Amino acid sequence: MNDLIQTNLSNRVFRLNKRVVILVFVALLPVATDCFSIGLSWSSVLYLALFIFHILGSNNSKVRLYRPCMMCFIYTIIMFTVYLVHGEFSSIIWLILSLPVTTMIFIDNIKTKNFFLQIIDVIIYSGAVVCILGIIEELTGFNIFYTIFNTIGATANYNAMRLGLTRIIGFTSHAITYCIYLMFLLSLIVYRLSNNKNKIKKNVYIFIYVLAWINALCTVSRSTILMIIITQIILQFKKGIAKTMKKIALMILIISVIMLFTSFLFPNTEFDLVSNFIKMFLGLFDSRIASLMSSQISENTNGIGERLQLYEWVRESIEGSMLFGKGTGESFDYHYNLTNGIYTTMHIKNSIEVQYLYTLFHYGVIAMVSQIMMYFSLIRLAFKRIRPKTYAWEKGLDFNFVVGITFVMYLIQFFAINQATDRYIFNIYMYLLFTYNANKIYSQG
Repeated sequence: MNDLIQTNLSNRVFRLNKRVVILVFVALLPVATDCFSIGLSWSSVLYLALFIFHILGSNNSKVRLYRPCMMCFIYTIIMFTVYLVHGEFSSIIWLILSLPVTTMIFIDNIKTKNFFLQIIDVIIYSGAVVCILGIIEELTGFNIFYTIFNTIGATANYNAMRLGLTRIIGFTSHAITYCIYLMFLLSLIVYRLSNNKNKIKKNVYIFIYVLAWINALCTVSRSTILMIIITQIILQFKKGIAKTMKKIALMILIISVIMLFTSFLFPNTEFDLVSNFIKMFLGLFDSRIASLMSSQISENTNGIGERLQLYEWVRESIEGSMLFGKGTGESFDYHYNLTNGIYTTMHIKNSIEVQYLYTLFHYGVIAMVSQIMMYFSLIRLAFKRIRPKTYAWEKGLDFNFVVGITFVMYLIQFFAINQATDRYIFNIYMYLLFTYNANKIYSQG
């Protein structure tokens, strides 16, 4: 009898520990930095810990294969084959852990609305800490991730200042990547603001929301900030047109006051932060404005560079390796001539800033196509399963819609940058999307 009680108590403790491990996992994985390693990368340690605790705490639970996950499993099989061809055996382990295994762990353990929302809250709170560190980085230049937590001696990849601002990178390797993380974070905050009745928590969410926006603006990443603006407007309209129009009117009023205030303080200055910020966005659509901005403030605000030529360069570089690509170990080094008047100089392009081309170069057309298909399958699942209004606790803004809109904007950003540390918060979104639908979280009102 005592043995039975002790066994039940042990199982209960393990299940409690699993719950804590999942919360720690979702708090740390989205902000996992590639410059921190203790033999294994930060993300690898987290995935292994989650897997081990799940195995130790399992109570003969059956593994459920959720049908909409099928495209992720197909992608896993295809990438398994590609990695095998290139002899990248460690990549196979992390692929299996990070896709099918963790997806099934989430579905098996997150079965209640309260735990689901608690996980989202933990992601938001960890994001608040990152945002505070981001503001410190902007004001002082001190980046805790590339100083104290930099165990591999990595060099922070800072872009040139833009509009007089340091383009903060946080825990990521690039300002755009950090801004993409903030796009995901802001969407989650809007979701929790829409379905939370606690005034104190709502005020906390609003405070974090403001912090995240300040961080996003300090990245000065025009394309991603534009995607954030579009995402936020769409989410607000989903909550209700009347409320949205009031918020838009308030934003216009605040911006107008800021512009009036800055023009009053600096009446004779040629550098107007607000107006130049607006012109910088217009430069996305008009190269003449971009060139004018670059000459006015002596900075690269165009940001397009050689990206449009990358398509041809990558195609030339992988001739003969189109199916499976060159492998991770092969670097992209494309030599080309740049002519300026009577002078011609040799340049080497060694980075691929477009995710689809990055996948094509390293893993081939089969990996690129399967990756795109997996992304579209996630978007299809999100929009196909948008819940009816009968489930009142979400108040018209269900999780599927939030994920669907954010994923669409994310895939558009893949034309501007390749996937880096932003993949971790993307993975969390994916796990929660499957869990939300597999366990019918929406119906637990």
